[in-house]
Amino acid sequence: MPYNSGQRSALASAYALSVQQIMRKKRFKHHVHIFCHMFCGWQIVNDHKRLLEMQSGELKINVLSAECAHNGNRIEPLLIAETIRDWFLEDLKTQRIENKDIEKAELIVEFEVSKDLKSSKSAPNIEHRFECTGILETEDTRYLEEFESIDGNQRINRAEQVSSHNSGGCAPSA
Repeated sequence: MPYNSGQRSALASAYALSVQQIMRKKRFKHHVHIFCHMFCGWQIVNDHKRLLEMQSGELKINVLSAECAHNGNRIEPLLIAETIRDWFLEDLKTQRIENKDIEKAELIVEFEVSKDLKSSKSAPNIEHRFECTGILETEDTRYLEEFESIDGNQRINRAEQVSSHNSGGCAPSA
């Protein structure tokens, strides 16, 4: 039995909405991946001096605002935090995703740094260990990636997407 034009239109709309939701979820997974990669990338060189002053601890970065905390104490935003925020907000705009749809966008970095003895005083290089956790939460899903960088050697330790659609708690989604 063929569909009438109204039914075809409704099916096409439902399909388009489904594709849009799938693409949005893929984009959110991409965001947490990029939060970690950007922090560990070349632009962190602009914050080497500040990281050397802190030496180690936990950094928390609110990706929506670039607000930073070191070991629970607010600090002046790192340049990399502002870079990640600017990229994220621009990407949300490009993807037509409203900021209000994001309940939390955070990067947590457990770190240890020391000065590379071969570096200069004006532009210090650092030896580092960064254990990054990128988190993005919407009303119904939490996206997470754990990423590690040790002196430039990088690997993903865990990536997950957890939906809370089902009653009684969260379960990993496929």
